[in-house]
Amino acid sequence: MNQGFDYLIVLTSGQTKELERNNQEEQKQSTSNNLQNQLQEDNDSTEQLGRMIEFNWCIYDTKKQIVTEQFQRFIKGEDFLVNNETLTKNKITLSKFDGALLFSKLIQEFNDYTYTNFTRQNKSFCIVTYGDALMTRILPREAQFNQMKLASHFFTYFDIRNEFKKNFSHAISIKTLHEMLTYTNLQEKPLLDQSIGQFEMSNIVRLVNMLVRSGYVFNHPKLINNSYQVVLDNQDSKTRYIQSREKKSKNNYVRGRSPEPFKNLSQQHFIRIRGLPYSAREPEIYELLKNIRIYKEDIAFLYDSEGKFSGEAYVRVYSQLDKQEALCYNLNKVEGRFVEIFETTENEFNRAKISQFPEKRNQDDELPNETQFDLNKIVTEGAGVVRIRGLPYSCTEEDIKKFFKGLTILQGGIKRAILGGRPGGECFVIFQNKDDAHKALNFHMEKIHNRFIEVFLATVKEFENYMAHNFVNSAPVYSKDNMPNIPQEKRKSTLMVMGMPFSVTKQKILEFFKGFDINEREIHLLCSHTGKFSGSALVTFEDELEAQRALKTKNFSYIENRYLELFEYK
Repeated sequence: MNQGFDYLIVLTSGQTKELERNNQEEQKQSTSNNLQNQLQEDNDSTEQLGRMIEFNWCIYDTKKQIVTEQFQRFIKGEDFLVNNETLTKNKITLSKFDGALLFSKLIQEFNDYTYTNFTRQNKSFCIVTYGDALMTRILPREAQFNQMKLASHFFTYFDIRNEFKKNFSHAISIKTLHEMLTYTNLQEKPLLDQSIGQFEMSNIVRLVNMLVRSGYVFNHPKLINNSYQVVLDNQDSKTRYIQSREKKSKNNYVRGRSPEPFKNLSQQHFIRIRGLPYSAREPEIYELLKNIRIYKEDIAFLYDSEGKFSGEAYVRVYSQLDKQEALCYNLNKVEGRFVEIFETTENEFNRAKISQFPEKRNQDDELPNETQFDLNKIVTEGAGVVRIRGLPYSCTEEDIKKFFKGLTILQGGIKRAILGGRPGGECFVIFQNKDDAHKALNFHMEKIHNRFIEVFLATVKEFENYMAHNFVNSAPVYSKDNMPNIPQEKRKSTLMVMGMPFSVTKQKILEFFKGFDINEREIHLLCSHTGKFSGSALVTFEDELEAQRALKTKNFSYIENRYLELFEYK
């Protein structure tokens, strides 16, 4: 029995002009270990490529040794046109091409399919192609044109030619699909009404099936480094070199003395991460968003009114590409838990920043009366703001002024919160001008009372939100008062439904699950600690089979133009 991947996904494509099938030559291992030279060769060769207009994939079950599903999708572009000659060359009819999708929609469909059918079911899968060009040149090039990043499963794959030669070690000179089929006495099927891409896919599947049935195991796939688009053998020294380079880069991001030179403050984007384990901290965020330059002060964890971590984090990035790459990590795992990643706003980020301050404080936790002031009296036009972290409890305002010796701090411009009756470890400092605020970054990681102090640039808006900490937290937080009366034992017939519009009613949920055995009394709308509907609900079905049927058929379906996500409730 095959001990490799549970499923193999065979991919093929069609382009707007003929693709030179010189994969063997383009992927020769260079005698030099210089990765930049290899990257340059790869970039030069992409000039021969056209634009992708067809994308085919089929699912091969390695245990049952059958094809379970196959798909054909066509791609339209906002920046290129497809003529009849191109369609004819690829054996594509005009009527079929009328339903073409944008590349981004196609990739999202593929990602959703693999997540729903494999990732959530704990099934392993890997892509199989003919040659390297599709994975190392065509797909990355289309992603670049569409300003998006490919998901991680596009960075490991099998080349059917390599796997064929591993099994038939003496078949050194065989290169084409026709030669491989002939060598194994498999007759090449006629083209009929298939497109060129479908024809290629069907022949690859026949070779895959032949190898699996003979006992061959598909393991040790090729790896592509997503920074260089270089094919790597996962057993050689290049892989170890890349991994050590990425690890070193990540450490630099965490420990950089002054983050300012790498930041473009005019381009700030914000993302929200939901479903994190309660033990998650900054290192888990760095690992999840690998290859994206983020700093500790760009991460905000969201806490509820009782000071408990809600499982959500907000991250600030400094380019559109970084934002798109972060969104591509959606539905990846952190400590074995799937997390969701989507775009959010600066206000939500700031809300998370100050969520350490409860909405209702007791008398010991109240801020001093001197903090209830008109912000305009302190934050003058042209003022610069920094946030400092790591202050010892014994630190005074005079210590902070000495720390920033030579810089002009506005009168009353040091604001530090009181937590639990004693000063907190963070505060905001307002300087007379922005130049002084930038100079303050030079004091990053200097000491006050033998403690290293972190200094970060901040905005006036962040400072205002820091002081005006009494706005509502919208995160779904459940207390004893608003938690549904669900039995404490495990009920596999209960699903968590998330992403609903705030106007939804139980009747609409019943209509959504029309055809399923469900009672209105078994629908529990979840509210936040403010008493408002959170957008999530618990729905209990008649039995586990009904719940599983709903999970498979209704996940990612829509209510009022919003797609819902269903999870097993534990």
